[in-house]
Amino acid sequence: MIRSIAESRGLTVTMIGETRLPDLSIRPDYAVDVAGARVGYVELKRPGHGVPGTWQRPGKHDLDQWQRFQQLPNVLYSDGEQFARYSFGRLQGRVARLEPGLVHAAGGICTRKAPISPA
Repeated sequence: MIRSIAESRGLTVTMIGETRLPDLSIRPDYAVDVAGARVGYVELKRPGHGVPGTWQRPGKHDLDQWQRFQQLPNVLYSDGEQFARYSFGRLQGRVARLEPGLVHAAGGICTRKAPISPA
């Protein structure tokens, strides 16, 4: 998805899986490079997990991991239903949500404003 969006904008994107950041003791699911320069990271969670700021009862692991992620300048955090971008732990814009959500979607996924047909 990220590669397709970037290519539609004329950007060359490389996604690098399981990138270790030893100084922070974390391993984001993906590092994102554009034209050879690191521009951010992607952290993916299971559907329904939520994104920071929407968690009902986060576990110790989530809180510890999130504390480390807050030291990064550009993080896309998603559970496949919610998408949020953070800069140094601060939400940039609003949390985007797919409705009715991946777990309940039947025949297509729908955002609040417009349906998205399955491929």
